[in-house]
Amino acid sequence: MRQWDVYVEGKSDRHFLSCIADHIKMRGLAWQVIGGGVSSLPTMQQAMLENHHAGNRIAVIVDANTNVAVQRRELRSKIQQIGIPTRIETFLLPNNSDSGCLETLLEAMAVGPHRVIYDCLDAYGRCVRSHSPKYHLPDVKARIYAYCEALGIKTAATERDYSDSDHWNLNAPALGPLTDFLRTLRY
Repeated sequence: MRQWDVYVEGKSDRHFLSCIADHIKMRGLAWQVIGGGVSSLPTMQQAMLENHHAGNRIAVIVDANTNVAVQRRELRSKIQQIGIPTRIETFLLPNNSDSGCLETLLEAMAVGPHRVIYDCLDAYGRCVRSHSPKYHLPDVKARIYAYCEALGIKTAATERDYSDSDHWNLNAPALGPLTDFLRTLRY
């Protein structure tokens, strides 16, 4: 059976994206873990070529990181280096147009009453910065961990239950571009 092979950076991305795909009732997606970012994509060349020759379509979903244009150019370059003769669909998290990553989406998925956790983290950051600009603030991954920890839910990215509507909003507007992209991956 033909399907889409969707290559993602890591296991946490695979877990999250498969939850989103289940939520929107997408079938026929096989999740492949690159084991790193865009620079690691060529390590998947053999698997991509085999999957392509088996009749599968290929998509790649990776973080945009700090510069969307640079990341998009590097992604195109690595895809050309692999040499798949058909078009590979791509998406840069969080929304295919802004800088960010998976955790940027997760923060946007926080359920309304729990958004106060991020308000507190922001206040903490302002307090720390007021004492010294040399102090490091929690990065976006640490903020997600703090959100989970404050709620008493699993903090490990591959164990989180994103279908738990008490903690995660799978219909958050920020997920729109991603869910629209996933819906295009149909035969």
